[in-house]
Order: sequence, then structure tokens, then C-alpha cells
Amino acid sequence: MILDTKQIIASGGELSADVAVVGGGTIGLFLAKQLVDRGMSVVVIESGGRVPSTALNESNAQSVGREHDGTTLGRASGLGGTSALWGGQLVEFDPHDFDCDSGDWGEISASEIADYYRRTYTALGLPEHPGAAYARKKFGGEISATDDTLERFFTAWLPITNFAVLYSQMITEEKALVFLLNTTVNSMQFEGGNALHLIGNCDGTRVVVKANDFVFAAGTLGISRLCLHIKNEPGCPWARNELVGRNFHDHLGCRIATAHVLDEQKFRAYFENGWLDGVKLQPKLRFSAQTRPSVASGVSGFFIFDSEVGTSIANLKLLIRSLRAGVLHSSWTSLPSDLAKIGPSLLRLAWRFICDRRILAVFDKGIGFYIQAEQLQNVESYIGLSNDKSCPDGLPQVRVCWQLAGNEASAIRKFVECADSYLKDRDLARLQINYEPLVSFDPYLKGFRDTYHQGGGMCIGSSRQTGAIDSNCKIWDTENVYVAGAAAFPVASHANSTFTALALALRLADRIETTRCLPRQT
Repeated sequence: MILDTKQIIASGGELSADVAVVGGGTIGLFLAKQLVDRGMSVVVIESGGRVPSTALNESNAQSVGREHDGTTLGRASGLGGTSALWGGQLVEFDPHDFDCDSGDWGEISASEIADYYRRTYTALGLPEHPGAAYARKKFGGEISATDDTLERFFTAWLPITNFAVLYSQMITEEKALVFLLNTTVNSMQFEGGNALHLIGNCDGTRVVVKANDFVFAAGTLGISRLCLHIKNEPGCPWARNELVGRNFHDHLGCRIATAHVLDEQKFRAYFENGWLDGVKLQPKLRFSAQTRPSVASGVSGFFIFDSEVGTSIANLKLLIRSLRAGVLHSSWTSLPSDLAKIGPSLLRLAWRFICDRRILAVFDKGIGFYIQAEQLQNVESYIGLSNDKSCPDGLPQVRVCWQLAGNEASAIRKFVECADSYLKDRDLARLQINYEPLVSFDPYLKGFRDTYHQGGGMCIGSSRQTGAIDSNCKIWDTENVYVAGAAAFPVASHANSTFTALALALRLADRIETTRCLPRQT
């Protein structure tokens, strides 16, 4: 149920629930679903409105370090949040990413996360991922890749990407779930390590939300912004933790090479997207399990197909996704011209899909090879607050200081050279590599951009000296304040962040359920 201002006033400006979730985006909605399914009442406080928007990004955040596009372009506030912008790709981290030498995940192990990945597929209504070995055999007939420096792996894709659409019935009908939209949290009160309530402003109306547990799920920048602001509250338990806002990270992305196909039929079998056992998959390359421990950072790569009709094909895909999601999309208006441009390719596209459940790649203008690399930890990369600039919502402006150490370059260089060998050894393609972004005198990798995969700021650590939160995603020195989202990641792997953030949110729901009846310490 979504409350309006009149209903808030009628309630006396006070609400209570088992759990208060700050943020109604991708992670907030998913977590709310898990909590109400466990019999808990939930209040979700969202700063945006019913429809997600990027309109306030430029006023509430500023990039002050290395240029970071995602500060203004990669975020949306409103019900569903950034899920209104993403493509729905679900990527698992490597087991090596949870090794203590890679990042301090506290007590979280690779085997535990693997189990939560399986449960998250189910929670999203997807069949379990068929597995890389099985998919390799079906997509190209590659039986084994265990002795290679690189391996093919496969990312899954959600058919409905906007979580406000995915959970529309829950949003409108679930009686144990209340939404406060256009509401900015600006204060929190504590008794020892226990948070008692938070205070927000809903279109000028003061609202107090009491709960047994509080979860910050407002996106990486939003979470750090709120935690840094609340540090100034009297009695804030994390007031002296200097790691709040630190170790901000994003993936490095670059179109690093041009691919020249050697065997088109075989190349298509290996790298065209398709469906397997009811799951849409995209083939990619990454370091093998044997190689990954020997390189500093994780890297993955995939192909970008350039075509005269590429934009029209993308519009058609977007229209199909919107129809499956049950929403009307503006690409309807361009449908006639898009179909005309696709023209001769349309029959081939349909035939490939019907016969093989694959998506025909059209690359009459060439093929690019794009890499996505993990940013290594850097305490000088951080999220801070402006001391002199407040935003329309009354909170200080966020200052994003994205900085690289530059030592990611060696892993990236090794990856692209190994990718060239991998492709040539199988008579698939050869890569014409652009080494300019990787030259030794450029320690800051100037040819690379961020990929809108913001993480860190409220990192997990095995102690308050190594992280802002513990491995249960609870803020150190508190009893009932948690963080949900990629803000918790101490490292980012090579993988897109959303799926692991969802898995950790599912784990957090289990944690909150387990501790519901335990006494609080004060």
C-alpha cells in the first residue's frame, strides 16, 4: 500500500513495523518481498516517486575525482529505482573473489554464496542456471575448458527487469507492506547501539518510523550519503568509524580490441546469445579458476556487434521486453521504421530463434571486444559530503571521488592477450588489440570509463578496523541497523553487481528472521 500525505497526517505522522527499509529500488523491493514472505511487516521509505527518474542526480551528487559518469547517469530514484535502467543481467562472482586475500568478506564463504545464488534464481522466478560446463557443450560443443587460461562462462538475464513491475501485485495488495514515496530520511535516534526510529520528510510533512530493524538499501551513493549524514546525530554508534564512505569502486570498461572472424559458423555457435533450459544466456570470457589466483584483479570480456540496423534491432528487443513486462514503451512509434530497416535480416533472425533458440548477431560493420575489469581496493577512492552545498531534499550534496591505483593494467593486458590466443587456438577469430589505454606511462588507465556498477562505501570487514559493516551486513557497533546492496562489497569481482547484491539481501532476510526473537543489547 502506498500512503499519501493525507494518510500520513491521519496516522499522526507516526508509523511502525517490524522492519524499516530505506530505499524502494531494486534491492529494497526484493528485500521487502523476502521479509513479508517471512511474516514480517515492512515500511519502505523511498525518496523518489511512483516512476523512477534521474532528474535529481546532477543536483544531489557531483564527481570530484576521476570523471565518473555513473554519478549522474547510472542512478534513478523512485519505485523500482535503477532497475528501470538496467538490462536484467545476472552475473555470479568467482569463488576466488571471497578468498581473504582478495577482499575481507568476514565470515562469508564462496560455498555459502553459491547456495544463495541458487536460492536467488528461485526467488526471482527463474530456473536454476544450467551451469557453464553444460552450456559450453550446448553452445559450440566445447566439452572442457579446465586446462585453459581463460574459460567461457554464461550470464543469465531476467525477462522482467523493472522490479516495480515484477512486484506490482505485492506493492498494491500486500497489507503488511507500506510505502512512503517522496520521503527523505534526515535523522535517526539511538539508545546505545539500538536504533529507535528514523525521521523523514514527506512533501513537507514530518514522519517518524519506528521499527525493530532498519535497513539502508538506497543505492551505493544514497547509503553512504545517509550514513555520513547520520554520523553527526547525537549518540550515533558509527560516528568514529573512518571507513564509512571509503573504498568506493566501480568496474573499468573499455572497447579494447576489434575481432576478425576466422570461422563464422563456429564463432556464432560460441558467442551468440540464446536460451537454454528456459534461461536466456550470454556467453563471455573470464580467467579460469586455475589462473585467477595469479592475477591481481578479475576481468571478463564479451563481443559487441556493430551493424547498420543495430539501433533498430535494439529498439525491437526493448519493445519485446516492455511487452513481456506489461508496460507500454515509446519504441512503439518507431516500430514501422525499425522493421523496414531490419528488412532482409528479419527472416534470418526469426529462423535462428525458432530453430536454435539463439539470437542472430548482425555485424556488417564489424565486431568489437569489450572488457570489464575489477577495480582494486583504494582507500583514496571515496564518497563524501559537501560542507557548503545542500540539495532540495535538505541533505548535503554527495561528492564522489573515484580514484584508481592503476595496477589493474597488468591483469587487463594479460586477459586480452590470452583472449586472442583462446580465439585463435579454436579458429574462432583474432583480435586487433588497442594497447593505447594500457601503456606503461598511463598509470590511471585514461582510456577506461566506469560502467555504472557503483559499489563500496559501506564495505564488509571482519572488524571495525577493516570495514564499516560486519559479514551480517550490520553496521559495526549497532544492534539493528543493516546495509543492503553493492555498497557492502569490499571488492567487485569482474561481474555486474546486482545479482550478488540480491543474494546478500536474501541472506540478510534470513539473518533478520533468525534474530527477531533475540533480546536487543543497549
